[in-house]
Amino acid sequence: MNSREKLTALSTGDSQTSGFKQSVHSLQVGADATVNDNFRLGGFVGRSQANVDFNGHYGDGKVHSNSVGLYATYLANNGIYVDNIVKYSRLKAQSDHTEKHRYHAYTLSSELGKQFKLSDDWIITPQAQLGWTHIQGKKNEDSLSSVYSRVGLRVAKSFTLANGWNLQPYAEINAITSRNNNSKIHYANAALNVEDSRGRFESVLGVNAGATNHRLGLEVSRADGKRYDKPYQIQAVYRYQW
Repeated sequence: MNSREKLTALSTGDSQTSGFKQSVHSLQVGADATVNDNFRLGGFVGRSQANVDFNGHYGDGKVHSNSVGLYATYLANNGIYVDNIVKYSRLKAQSDHTEKHRYHAYTLSSELGKQFKLSDDWIITPQAQLGWTHIQGKKNEDSLSSVYSRVGLRVAKSFTLANGWNLQPYAEINAITSRNNNSKIHYANAALNVEDSRGRFESVLGVNAGATNHRLGLEVSRADGKRYDKPYQIQAVYRYQW
C-alpha cells in the first residue's frame, strides 16, 4: 500500500505546529482459516515506513513499523457482518534533530455492516467502524490515545466474464472523525500539541477480481477535510484460497 497525507498548520493554547506531509509505504501478509460457514479467523504480519516532512520547520523524519495482528470475521446468512482486528506494532522514529525513539502501539478495531443484494447483481453495504489506538513510549514520555470512527456506504456490482473471471467494481464514500487524548509530543526541543484533525470525507474506487483459487484487488482512495488531506492512497491485494 502507498499513500500520501497532509495535515495543515494547527495551534492550541500556547503552542503551534506548521503541519506536515507524509508518504507511507507498507506491506502486509496474512492467512486465515474457515471455522464454519459464517466465521473466519486469521492473522497477519506487516512492515511499513513513513517519510515525514514538517514543512521546513522541524526537519524531516522517518517512522518504521513492524506489526502483528489477529482478525475475526462473522458473516450471517442475512448479510450482517462483523469484522474485528487486534494489532500490536513496534515503532522506531528518527529525525534530523533527535535521536531514535521506540514506541509500542496497540490497536483495536470493529466494523459492523449489512450487505443488501439487489437485482442485476448490485450490492449496497452500509457500514460503521470504531477503532482505538494507544501509543506508549518510555516512562518519561507522554502517551497518545486516539479514537477513530467511520460511517460509510459501498455500492458494488458483480460481473462474470466468459473466461471464468468474476469482477466486482465498487465505489465507497465515508465520513471519518478522530479524537485524541494526551496528545502532547516532543520534537526538536519543542513541545507540540497534536490537535484533533476533526472530520473528513473519504472517497474510494476499486475493483476485485477472482478465478479458481486466486483473488486480486486494487483500490484508490482520497480524503478531504478542513485540516487533513490525503491526496491519494493506492492499495493492491493478492489472496490465494486453498
